[in-house]
Amino acid sequence: MERVEDLARRVSRSRLLGTVLAAVALWFAVTTWERPEVDLSAGTMTLALVGSALLYAGALLSLSASLGRLWVSGLASQLLKYVPGTIWQAQPTMAAGGWDAMGRLVAATVVGALLAVSCAGGWVTAAGLVATAIALAAVAKIRGNRAAALTLAAGATAAVLLGASGAVIGFAVGAGGFEWARAVAAGWGAGVLALPVPAGLGVREAVFAVMGPVETGAVVAAAHRTATVAIDVVVGGTALWIHHRAR
Repeated sequence: MERVEDLARRVSRSRLLGTVLAAVALWFAVTTWERPEVDLSAGTMTLALVGSALLYAGALLSLSASLGRLWVSGLASQLLKYVPGTIWQAQPTMAAGGWDAMGRLVAATVVGALLAVSCAGGWVTAAGLVATAIALAAVAKIRGNRAAALTLAAGATAAVLLGASGAVIGFAVGAGGFEWARAVAAGWGAGVLALPVPAGLGVREAVFAVMGPVETGAVVAAAHRTATVAIDVVVGGTALWIHHRAR
């Protein structure tokens, strides 16, 4: 009983910490950005949102592919990352495949996040690390280590797709797609690694404020957050429904 109460207190403190960090980071981003100076048609923005959302969906599918036949459980975990102070991958993957499945998804996600964050160091650094991860995945595959190969390949693919999802919106607003590709990838990675923060809220936007053009930061941040939340709800919700139906 004492252990349960102690765990409940730790979770409560973690949720409080995550909420505070999210609020502070979001405040920093909002106060850094300038008044938006973007003139976009509804059609252009819609196409940018759809393109970004599809690329983000591809990143989630890539990470979930690290689970092999249990990939639906990986997608089902996406909604749970919005709960403050939790390791969002745990519940569906633990239920479907135990500690091994959870470990594989966490490993793939961390690899993807670290590679994405490396974009902050420049394109050469990021490209070199992604290429290294792909090469190591190939070596692992040749040596028969399928789990390691899937983990590295999934993480590298997710990082690239996340950058592309930012580039689509960046080009649409005319503020430099490649610059926003770096900022979005790094922001997503930082948000993932900030475990107590629900869905990286605020952390992602703070990185955008530091790395992206301040005059379009608010527009890009709002557009990318809209695209990712929509995919999390649609894809994650559908997968969660399938996961519970299969149990």
